[in-house]
Amino acid sequence: MPLLEGEEKLRLLCYQHNRIEKIENLVSLPNLIFLDLYDNDIKEIASLHTVSTLRVLMLGKNKIEKIRNLNTNTKLDVLDLHSNRITKIENLGHLKDLRVLNIANNQISKIENLKGLSSLTELNLRRNLITSISDETRHVKNLLRLFLSNNHIDSFLELANLKHLSNLSELSLEHNPVYNKEDYTSHMLGLLPTIKILDMKKITEENKQKADLDSTNNKSNASGAQGSKKDDDVGISADNLFKVISREWISEIRKMRMKSTLFQVKKKRESVFDCKVQSGHAEIEGDNLLFIYGNALEVLNNEGFQNSVEQILFQ
Repeated sequence: MPLLEGEEKLRLLCYQHNRIEKIENLVSLPNLIFLDLYDNDIKEIASLHTVSTLRVLMLGKNKIEKIRNLNTNTKLDVLDLHSNRITKIENLGHLKDLRVLNIANNQISKIENLKGLSSLTELNLRRNLITSISDETRHVKNLLRLFLSNNHIDSFLELANLKHLSNLSELSLEHNPVYNKEDYTSHMLGLLPTIKILDMKKITEENKQKADLDSTNNKSNASGAQGSKKDDDVGISADNLFKVISREWISEIRKMRMKSTLFQVKKKRESVFDCKVQSGHAEIEGDNLLFIYGNALEVLNNEGFQNSVEQILFQ
């Protein structure tokens, strides 16, 4: 990395796809807010104390083994460390403004050390070695999007701590053993009633109704199993049968109303919520505001964006 003298006003710097082994010579860039070092040979995060103004740091596809030396970079908004050799989440608690953390495709086995990340809204841990959701999720209650596909989570019990994420709207768990379990969707909707997108699929009213019905049936079955022998002989008590039929009736009425001409409304278009590209980061906020971080202009070729975006902010 050369010393860029006379470039004090420089705000964005991109060194993608080179053979850089060491972060250095940033002392003359006091206004730098975006640094992109994707796809290099960097082994250690270092020498960033002179660019305390950094908002976006892209270090994906390098050879980094530990998260460290970010003590002075308290203004970071986006930190991308995907495709490295990181084994532990650590040394991030001081990043109170951090909103997006991408540590996908590393060797992380445990979700830990999230305390202090009060602004975090997106956490990407795809393609790691995670087996369960730890109690650490209680520290990131503002999290909106959590990506955990291609890990080793094998039971619903290991997902119980998702209950702390009361604002979660998008979750990805595909290619975990738990993903193939019976009633997976119904269980997840029961655990996370606020979820809007599950495994890249938008949750429909029909999904929610089925989850409600499955929950009712499970409770009825449990209640029936504790009933008298006479009730066991007929399979279900009259009271429980009445409750099940009532709920099914209400569910069917809702479906009919939604399909009837009196309740027809123009279906809201399905928003493209975010798109990550190797050269940067882009995401939709709300319905029509597109944020582009770095050299992520490829997203402008996406028809979904073209049909919905009304305003673009370049960070």
